[in-house]
Amino acid sequence: MSETADLNETTDRIKPEIQKQGSRVEEWDRKRPVRSEWNQRPRRPRRLGVLPTKAVRTAAFGIISLSIFACGALCLLAVWDYANEGVPWRALSSLGIVAATMGAFAFVNELFGEAEKTDATIMGGAA
Repeated sequence: MSETADLNETTDRIKPEIQKQGSRVEEWDRKRPVRSEWNQRPRRPRRLGVLPTKAVRTAAFGIISLSIFACGALCLLAVWDYANEGVPWRALSSLGIVAATMGAFAFVNELFGEAEKTDATIMGGAA
């Protein structure tokens, strides 16, 4: 029972010191710079594609992934002499053409699409 009394006495003695120091989280919050609305740059509106952007990116990813798989398979066939020596170079060049074409298509889709409407553009302000 005396241990409990000693513990309570020690806690009562230390508690005011802890409250005086404040927690480290509060101290960190005071030191953290605050970004208010006036010093934030206006966010550029995202571009929405002519076709749905997510669908175009998904299709581009799928086609490029399929091209990589086919290129790898053709290169393995050429390594094991089941295909002509020129096949790997043709496969790699085809892969490059397909990847560049799909990347350009996704870029042009977003370039010619409309801009996403933000609060500023809806209210008639500058975007």
